[in-house]
Amino acid sequence: TRFADILLLFLLAWLVSFVLGPLCRRLEQAGLNRASSTATVYLGVVLLIAGGGVWGIPALIDQTVQLSTSLPDLASGLEIRAELVKGTLISYGIAEAALLDVSRAAIARAESVGTIILGNALSIATAILDGVVRSLFVLLFSFYIMLDGDRFGATIRTLAPSRYRNDLSSALDQVDRTFGGYVRSLLVQAIVYAVGNAAIMVVAKLPFVLVISILAGIAMLLPVIGPAIAVVPPLVLGLVSAPGSIWWIALSLLALQVAVANVLATRLMSKSVGVHPLVVFGAVLVGSRIGGPWGAVFGVPIAAILAILGRVLYERVVTKTPLFRSGSYRTVTRDPDELTPNTDPLGATGMQQ
Repeated sequence: TRFADILLLFLLAWLVSFVLGPLCRRLEQAGLNRASSTATVYLGVVLLIAGGGVWGIPALIDQTVQLSTSLPDLASGLEIRAELVKGTLISYGIAEAALLDVSRAAIARAESVGTIILGNALSIATAILDGVVRSLFVLLFSFYIMLDGDRFGATIRTLAPSRYRNDLSSALDQVDRTFGGYVRSLLVQAIVYAVGNAAIMVVAKLPFVLVISILAGIAMLLPVIGPAIAVVPPLVLGLVSAPGSIWWIALSLLALQVAVANVLATRLMSKSVGVHPLVVFGAVLVGSRIGGPWGAVFGVPIAAILAILGRVLYERVVTKTPLFRSGSYRTVTRDPDELTPNTDPLGATGMQQ
């Protein structure tokens, strides 16, 4: 466990190399060598992060602190709304004592979270900066992985027996496309949802657009539970800050959820990973049961890799069996004139025997 953070950095660097791989290959096709194309892509990424950080990090820290100071007010606003909802629920026969306990617990939890965040504003800022530094390390590691990835793959192919090298090359290429496509699909979903969430909040004139949208995008990286987590903060802000528009906000978020989590995600996963959408959902559920959130994230590419290995095994072993050999079985056809009733119960052969 002491080396878990370091291993995670290398794993993330490996995933980043999958994401940026197509850009490097396009530059190579344009005439640049491997080192020049890799350096160009990563320099552009560093400049993009630096430019976004100059504007985004101060705004993100500022909005985080403002959100922490506003949590007690948000809790009071929710208490007022909860009273209205409570009256409606009581009219349907739900016990008042149970509703009162739930509302008090929720308000106390929100106020305590606000106090913790406000008291640790410096720690939050330090954690954000630490995340930026770790991101730079991930980029540095992934740069070297990208630079020497082909050489490493060639070494693995050389170590394999000669008759299996073609199969190994095909399997490695498919694994490369699977992981790269899966990671790119996740990032596209997160970015699209974050931008859509920000647009809805801007139109509804809700506060804390940047921090809430970033959190929503990060939540969308978590399969199954991510969409449910992502929709809660803007709904709470809408309920308190713009109660007259809450139905419009809720319907817009629901439409965004359906478009990203059900339509876009399914199509991207099935095309990039190369498995049926039902297999995608099954892999997410099984992975989350086995490995928690990380198991849910990596369940789909692992299922795809198992499918790739199974297909290679099928083509290499099963199709070589006598059952699949050409001419192993002959179809016997007879002339219709020969299909006459046999008056001899034993037949000529039987008489001879």
